[in-house]
Amino acid sequence: MVSSQSTIAAILVVAALLLGGCPGKTCPSGLVDCDEVCVDLANDPDHCGACARSCPHGAACSQRSCECPSDKPDTCGNTCVDLKADAHHCGTCGHQCGLGACSAGACACDATPATVHQCAGASPECVDVSKDPLHCGDCSVACGGGKTCTASSCSCPATKPTECSGTCVDTTADVDHCGDCGKPCTRAGGVCKQGSCACPDTAADFCVAANACVDLQTNVNYCGACNTPCGRTNGACIGGSCVCPAGAPDYCSSYNRCVDLKADHDHCGTCAKSCGSREVCQEGLCCGEDGVICGQSCCKGNECCGSGCQLAHLNGLGGTFYDCSSLGTHTMENAKLAADAWEDAAVSDQTGFPCANTLCFQRQTANQCALWCDNGKVTASRAGSLTCLCPEQNPPTVGNWN
Repeated sequence: MVSSQSTIAAILVVAALLLGGCPGKTCPSGLVDCDEVCVDLANDPDHCGACARSCPHGAACSQRSCECPSDKPDTCGNTCVDLKADAHHCGTCGHQCGLGACSAGACACDATPATVHQCAGASPECVDVSKDPLHCGDCSVACGGGKTCTASSCSCPATKPTECSGTCVDTTADVDHCGDCGKPCTRAGGVCKQGSCACPDTAADFCVAANACVDLQTNVNYCGACNTPCGRTNGACIGGSCVCPAGAPDYCSSYNRCVDLKADHDHCGTCAKSCGSREVCQEGLCCGEDGVICGQSCCKGNECCGSGCQLAHLNGLGGTFYDCSSLGTHTMENAKLAADAWEDAAVSDQTGFPCANTLCFQRQTANQCALWCDNGKVTASRAGSLTCLCPEQNPPTVGNWN
């Protein structure tokens, strides 16, 4: 017999688990479980004072607090720095000296070359004005429009040598300045080649009336010739000819439309055949949404018997089920199909329910019971009764199933 003390101890353990959750890793005294690792929150730089609270790079954890070293006492972002000496953080975080050093929190620019200027407020502060595009020739001069700084002067680079309204461009290739500043290439889909408006390789044909570059081999609006659209609905231009594409390979001339006669609801099997509102087109046959195509027939059921349809079987209680067995097949597998056709919301099933000289499949629902027996008989209780009666027990409902 379990002692009352053991019962109380078990209850306390369960209560502790419910209140505190499952126990984590057991750590030695002075250490804490941080994601299954025992750490010392007093001096761990990755868990300083609390799990996952990391110190800045270069800092140490002491007495649960992060401390930067004396030679880098300041913090910029997640790094210990010295704002008095760090050329990347001089005086303030992020202020760069560039061509100079940081001393006492101020930038001291290099003496050489002579073109190094100190541009107050800029970052970097020390720059070479002979080649810095933001400070070209003087701290206050910035090159714009794609210009570079060369010998303290702003100029356009060799790749875009022409200045058009303050912007450097290549007039041999720029569609807005093709051949000269302000001279756009107006062809739809056009490109600028060697300073002239032309058509690209992917749309090499120029249709003058449309002022457009097209591909006469593939463009449905200009198929084979500039004035020849592909007029077929769903059609495609292939090799300069208007044809039906792979996804809609059949041409219905009366409708001037490309369709798939195997799957088109409005043109199923033939151009003039339209399926009903509750039918779908499968393999060129109109079939109910719950039907299946077997050979050249639309069948009820859920699969084919070779190339033929499943047979319809009556379950004896007003329902119909389908399978490939012949009529009068009274196996337990067929009995279950018959039961599913009666009521598929089963509370319990029993295969091989014994009755006199026969075995049955029993199905109980929430308020009724029925039997399908291997002698072809079916019985059902009254609604509200869960007592299954065999055929020889004079049930309220008895019949035949096939």
